[in-house]
Amino acid sequence: MSTPTTARVITRFGADVLIETPEGLTVRCTPRRKLEHIACGDYVEWEDNAQGNATITAILPRTNVLARPDF
Repeated sequence: MSTPTTARVITRFGADVLIETPEGLTVRCTPRRKLEHIACGDYVEWEDNAQGNATITAILPRTNVLARPDF
């Protein structure tokens, strides 16, 4: 496995996530099971796997949140 690098989530479909690296590359990833609440715009750490999809290993802290008020 390689060293984790940072990227931004650009879309999520099913169990997979599409991320964009700082270099502008688009990579399809599968998050680890404990990372269920990934949203578009999140910054994540990911690792490239030789045997298939890349893996998201961590969600970096969010700097802002859009939330719906609870009535």
